[in-house]
Amino acid sequence: MSKLKGPFRVPPVHARFKPGVSGNPKGRPKRQTPPIGEVIKGVMEANEAYREGGRTRKAPRWQLSVRRHLKDALKGDVGAAQALLKIRAQAQMKRDATTQVVEICDLLPDETMPLRSAVADQADDKA
Repeated sequence: MSKLKGPFRVPPVHARFKPGVSGNPKGRPKRQTPPIGEVIKGVMEANEAYREGGRTRKAPRWQLSVRRHLKDALKGDVGAAQALLKIRAQAQMKRDATTQVVEICDLLPDETMPLRSAVADQADDKA
């Protein structure tokens, strides 16, 4: 006769897991949600297809966003110009900005108008 008592593949009572105690007390750690900054960074660094000159090209979303703001600012959108200046200021604070300066000028035929716009003057005053 066999010394095993009970059905096949059932461990003896003394070797079973105790009630309320996990078989792997440390176990796999719970998944941590990533910080919102990393999520936004991942979204903005993803490549996006766009059309330029009849050809399809790819660029990061942040670059397309800056291009859109620049295009709108050149058309006269003050909010887009302000957004560009804020982006530039943040880049300078993080030492990512180059020494190149982009000026947005009022190009009117009237000679009495100053060459620099008020938005560019405000940015120079802050710097």
